Amino acid sequence: MQQALDQSDATLLRRSAHSLKASSAMLGAPRLAELCGQLDEALCEVSILTQEGIQVAEIEIEFQQVQAGLSAERQRCHSEELGESE
Repeated sequence: MQQALDQSDATLLRRSAHSLKASSAMLGAPRLAELCGQLDEALCEVSILTQEGIQVAEIEIEFQQVQAGLSAERQRCHSEELGESE
């Protein structure tokens, strides 16, 4: 998304936001899905990138939080599996 923003490519940014929105919703990350949905909708209405840079930064922060949460959950599950096999 940042690359699309840097290149002022509204079409690529919209496609990226739309894809990440769907993936986030399926993974149970509603805030990330909401932010991506807002960006997707905003880009439907305008093709000029202005405030979208702010939204991309917010999406990146939320993505990092979701990624950290998923990693922690994966580690927790792995630790439980190891504990069960003893």
